Amino acid sequence: MRHKLFYFIVVLATMVFSSCDPSGLNTTPKEKPTTYTIVYNIDTSSLIEDYISFGASIKESVIISEYNDKNERINIQDMENIRYGSKKTFTSHSLAEK
Repeated sequence: MRHKLFYFIVVLATMVFSSCDPSGLNTTPKEKPTTYTIVYNIDTSSLIEDYISFGASIKESVIISEYNDKNERINIQDMENIRYGSKKTFTSHSLAEK
């Protein structure tokens, strides 16, 4: 009889301690972060051939500023040393507005 009681207590304790967490049952979908992709399709080498012949060097970069609903800058992202056909995907700041 003691063995059956012992096994019952062990099984009961296992069930109690391995029960699922009710917070994991939340079925509301999480909002995916907004992303945007920049594709640089400007061929500047043809635009600046005259300047390059004089020994000028060109550094191409794109700076992206994100703003909140009060028109305050909240994030800056950039692409440096980019060339024609460069592509980069950014994740927007959670407070950024369109």
